[in-house]
Amino acid sequence: MQADMNAGIKALWLSLRLPQLPLDIVQRGCDEEVGLVIAHQQRVLFASVCARAAGISAGMTLSTAMALLEPLHITEFDALRSQRSLHQLAQWCYQFTPHVSVREVSLQEKKHQPAAGLLLEIGGCLQLFHGLDKLLHRINEGLRHQQLQVVSSLGHTPMSAWLLGSQGEQNPLDLRGQLKAGLDLTTLTPDWFIQRLHPLPLHYLSSADDKLQQQLHSIGLGNLGDLFALPRASLNRRYGQELGSQLDKLLGLAPDPQTFIEPTQVFFIERHFLSGLSSVDMLLKPAEEMLRELRQFLLHRQLQCRGFEWRFYHFDKQRSQVTIELSNAQSQSDNFLELTRLRLHQHRIDAPIETIALHSDALQASEARSQPLFHELGFESDQQVQSELLDKLRAKLGKERINQISAVDDHLPECRQRVEVVKCLQRSEKTSLQRSEKTSLQRLESRKETPSEDPLWLLPQPQPLRQRGQALLLPESSGELEIISAARRIDSHWWQQRQRRRYFIARDPQGLHWIYFDGRRQQWFLHGHFG
Repeated sequence: MQADMNAGIKALWLSLRLPQLPLDIVQRGCDEEVGLVIAHQQRVLFASVCARAAGISAGMTLSTAMALLEPLHITEFDALRSQRSLHQLAQWCYQFTPHVSVREVSLQEKKHQPAAGLLLEIGGCLQLFHGLDKLLHRINEGLRHQQLQVVSSLGHTPMSAWLLGSQGEQNPLDLRGQLKAGLDLTTLTPDWFIQRLHPLPLHYLSSADDKLQQQLHSIGLGNLGDLFALPRASLNRRYGQELGSQLDKLLGLAPDPQTFIEPTQVFFIERHFLSGLSSVDMLLKPAEEMLRELRQFLLHRQLQCRGFEWRFYHFDKQRSQVTIELSNAQSQSDNFLELTRLRLHQHRIDAPIETIALHSDALQASEARSQPLFHELGFESDQQVQSELLDKLRAKLGKERINQISAVDDHLPECRQRVEVVKCLQRSEKTSLQRSEKTSLQRLESRKETPSEDPLWLLPQPQPLRQRGQALLLPESSGELEIISAARRIDSHWWQQRQRRRYFIARDPQGLHWIYFDGRRQQWFLHGHFG
């Protein structure tokens, strides 16, 4: 039955109007109600509930507002910050529909029109979310979690959805953003929406300026229904094509193309705090909430993160940051929080923080990974365990202090390895090397064979061997060395300083050793030990 009802819907638009977005951005970081105003050019634009209770209203001068309420927090209107928040919300809405259009923040619009909002075409995704009611519920729950005051409405065209949200009585949605009692999807036909538009006043049309409104009122036209009843051709001849074109878009008689957002591969979110944050404990709570939003973003976009950056903006206009790099792409918010906690405890906070921003552009498509079947037997993903260990060591000690030995393509043993910063632990490779040496030693003990692999333990510098007659002795040992292998010759580095060596495996009471004879210097050296 639900599929049949959805089949009858060609287009259904949801408008999300944000009447006080600049105020919501600032005060959603407050734990309690405070007297707050957003000001522009020494006048109040928006006032919090506490400020309005003291008699402060939009348009009032700041001097008058400060006389009415003490203390009063004053924040200057920041159009760029509002625009960023609006586009963040649009990206969040992309999880519900690919058709999301943005109405930018502006101070130039008429008083009765909100300055910012979003338009979502949801008619094509109702079946995916199991009906209109469930879709609206999911959207409203997410908006409430973001502590934004939103006025929602529906319409059969973008403009009708936007205008119906300005009239509570005509709006098909209640204050909670749900369908009003007695309405369902079968009720929401284009004719029904047009009937709801009839009582709206003329000044809701952006094309109707004050002069045009006076002209329309002078001939007895008081609302949109009166305009709808007039012949369109005569209306266009007398009042211009712009008015007729807007009416056609409003009614759905002409297309009203919208510019839809593109999904971004960059995550950015910020929170503002009036009283400031001055300790790590105060930072962790908002950090945890912001990391949860990062995880939701990654899950909805099927992405994984290779690193993120915390940016802190202080009241003294200074800026600091903490960068966290991950050894492997992942989307685990718990691990993100643990790494953040480790790094923040090393971060010095010189002044209270006004704004926290979380940014990540190191994103990539998620990779499907097989999970172990028997967790209780300890068969756990080696890569995941190693990555978490490496990330924690980096966060605690610093990435420059976590090094590993890497193989280099060179003939000389001392040049085959180098120490470099760890990028990803290679436990399996180390295990195979250890297994190889262990196997060689077992063969040596059981069959009296010599190891075929080079020793893992090389000395930092080859040490000269002592000679007693024809016998060779270690530098600090009295036991004679017995050579038990054939010579292994190396002749290399002729382009720098030629090295001619003959390597042997020697044995004494202490174990097996790797020695060589230097043909250039005509001397024996100890180069390493077998474990």
